[in-house]
Amino acid sequence: LGEDLLLANEVTDARRLARVEGRVTLAVDSEETVDVAARDGLREVVIDVNVGLPRCGCRPEQAGALADRARRKGLLVRGVMGYEGHAMPVEDRAKRQEVVAQSMALLVKAHADVGGELVSAGGTGSFDLNTWANEIQAGSYALMDTAYAKLGLPFRQALSALATVIS
Repeated sequence: LGEDLLLANEVTDARRLARVEGRVTLAVDSEETVDVAARDGLREVVIDVNVGLPRCGCRPEQAGALADRARRKGLLVRGVMGYEGHAMPVEDRAKRQEVVAQSMALLVKAHADVGGELVSAGGTGSFDLNTWANEIQAGSYALMDTAYAKLGLPFRQALSALATVIS
């Protein structure tokens, strides 16, 4: 286990995280998740911004206000995080690049309001297209599910025989 952990999901009970040794940064995307982080003893957060995949994250225009709230509660705001996961299934590389660029424009704008050293984003399908983030969160490459095979990425499936059986 590393000494710098980013939990890229919002939680409503962070007490166990506060006991983890090392640097722990928690993603927050609402007043409630900011309050949980402060209440449960965490010290650092990153503002999760919805950049087009409406699964979590605040609206880009809300990011600055959430960062201000976190700072008022004594939290260090390390920056912003977004996930352009809706770009991952786009097979045409130029179109995927366009979706990534649109998403990152939202994240960069939010970062201007939030501040901090982190602009965390990316995924296996956009790791080499995302030139805006200074931290890339590509994780699927470790096993490479079959959906990524169509994208021409430089990774191999870890379990190709099993993937053939499942497909």
